Amino acid sequence: MPNMPWNHTMEAAVKSGPEGQMITRFVEACGSLTDVPYLFVGVALGACVMGFVYLLCLKCFTSFLVWSSIYGSSLVLLLLGAGFLCTAQNLTGHQADSPLYKEYEPEQAHLYSFILGGVSAGIGFLILCLACCLRSSINLACKSVECFLVYYI
Repeated sequence: MPNMPWNHTMEAAVKSGPEGQMITRFVEACGSLTDVPYLFVGVALGACVMGFVYLLCLKCFTSFLVWSSIYGSSLVLLLLGAGFLCTAQNLTGHQADSPLYKEYEPEQAHLYSFILGGVSAGIGFLILCLACCLRSSINLACKSVECFLVYYI
């Protein structure tokens, strides 16, 4: 490494700039963390307790969490698709207020609205169809998680 003189003006510019105060506070906070080892122990114990609370909740609500996430995501995608398709057809009368129609030419925005609406509605229907077809496998997976949690907790 070449022997170059230390540029103190650059260091001063970084420390006095808008990000310098944040960096200085961060370094000072990291240095003061060595003074409070009990904080680390408390955070570690809190994390363990919160992990066990999460596992207990998972044991009680496994099926509800899985099915609500499946149906919730498909519902959100279906509503999003319906919104894009309604905007493309100007059913609400607020087509000009849409960000797509403000950003792009009307023909392009119309096409993008149809594409986004079709794709999101299609994915929503696909999730619903897969959930119906794989219902027994999903229920079996939920029961196996519940049995695992009953055995270990």
